[in-house]
Amino acid sequence: MSNKIASIISYITIIGWLIAYFGTQNQSRNELLKLHLKQSFGLAILGLLSGIAVNVISSIVPFLSFLSFLNLAFLAFMVIGILNANSEKMEKLPVIGNLFDGKLDFIK
Repeated sequence: MSNKIASIISYITIIGWLIAYFGTQNQSRNELLKLHLKQSFGLAILGLLSGIAVNVISSIVPFLSFLSFLNLAFLAFMVIGILNANSEKMEKLPVIGNLFDGKLDFIK
């Protein structure tokens, strides 16, 4: 699997990330793939945590159930990440991309 294809697949759910991570384990990963693996994993973790928080908040205060539209932002970030990976751009995700700097160092 090429690094570009693995970068794109990594954004497609956590299963796609696992396929990209373990599918390229025996290859040399270039900086493009490392960046997109970190960005997509961070996005998945952040999306999971915000989903849990929104569910808890909306179960306590039903009036705030409109916050579930926040998940659309994560879909938009996923599409932006896929487009950046397809164009082979070394760009981080807007707004949340810098949250993952210096973290997720297990991805090498």
